Amino acid sequence: MEYLSRRASNLSGVEREEADKIDTAGLYEKLGPATIREISEAFYAAVYSREGWFREIFANVEKEHAINNQYTFFVEKFGGPRIYTAKKGHTALIGRHGPYKISHAAAQEWLACMEEAIDTVPSVDQQRRTIMMKYFRHMA
Repeated sequence: MEYLSRRASNLSGVEREEADKIDTAGLYEKLGPATIREISEAFYAAVYSREGWFREIFANVEKEHAINNQYTFFVEKFGGPRIYTAKKGHTALIGRHGPYKISHAAAQEWLACMEEAIDTVPSVDQQRRTIMMKYFRHMA
């Protein structure tokens, strides 16, 4: 696991300590569930509006299911109730995404969709945007 963390830091330019700030930032309390839901809705609006290879990654997932899945993960990751774990078990991001062929280009497109989503939600200030994007860059 340490190898993956170092590799993620090298590829993303974001150190693990910076990415982990998301765990103590109190984003759930500061943003609230409605804003977190809005981020997930905006993200998948961006994803499902894409054409071609990136959109095809999500071809077998209903949009509403994808939104709910990401929303419950974010609620928990941002310091809220453990609804994702209660529903699906340990987050295990690497294991859950293992079956997908996620290239560097796909990770970059995912990040572009997330930046677009966060930028469309006015209640996300620059400080919280920075915390989230560092985490997302490290994990992508």
